[in-house]
Amino acid sequence: MDRELVQLLARRCQLAQAVGEQKRSNGLPMVDPAREASVVRSAAASARSQGLDAEGVRQILWCVIGLARQAQVDPRPHPSDCETP
Repeated sequence: MDRELVQLLARRCQLAQAVGEQKRSNGLPMVDPAREASVVRSAAASARSQGLDAEGVRQILWCVIGLARQAQVDPRPHPSDCETP
């Protein structure tokens, strides 16, 4: 299951790279805080409906969004701000 999660994260970053290229080509801002907040709220609601800790899922999603932002700007791998020892 962990491998599947990593594969999904990699796929999301690949999509974010493509989105970043389109944003650059069209002169659009790289960050859309309102859209990001909407995604996180939706995920938290989904988490609650499945009996998960909504705050924990919210924190995870902000980390995922951070990875996607980084992939849009610079597709090279970078250490995550969410890494734990």
